[in-house]
Amino acid sequence: MERLDKNAAVSCSLNDEEFRDRRALARRTLIPKIESCDRTGDILLFTFYQSSDLRQTIEDFVTLEQQCCGFLTFKIIDVDDGQPTALKISGPPEASATIDIFAAAVQTGRS
Repeated sequence: MERLDKNAAVSCSLNDEEFRDRRALARRTLIPKIESCDRTGDILLFTFYQSSDLRQTIEDFVTLEQQCCGFLTFKIIDVDDGQPTALKISGPPEASATIDIFAAAVQTGRS
């Protein structure tokens, strides 16, 4: 996962070390639980395999990402029994490159 230029219209507020740590955390805790990743315009949808600790893992990820990428919107999508099944990440058109980074991280984290 690469970083955007700090001078971009919208960019992550993490410094390089924090960014590397966040990427490593996502690769350990979130990416292995993603079944599919679909991109439609400025929306990215992660669909998850079910696991007992999924809700907390997703909530922790969203909390951290909202601190550094406040220009993005994160929505946890549940099924009827309250179990999380997906995470939708969206943003304004100028956040497209950031959303690309999230999508690429999933592909890289799986290989």
